[in-house]
Amino acid sequence: MRATLVIKLFRKYSKCPDCGKDIVKYEVKDDTCNLWCECGWEIECNEKDY
Repeated sequence: MRATLVIKLFRKYSKCPDCGKDIVKYEVKDDTCNLWCECGWEIECNEKDY
């Protein structure tokens, strides 16, 4: 995944939309970026979608 897209996603999801906490866990693979929060919220972003 492109570094510029990862930074854009980190800015967009810097706080959990469910509980407001900082999102502390993430995983970046070749074409996906997974972000999740301790409260159970998670999202998988695919580079093809952006």
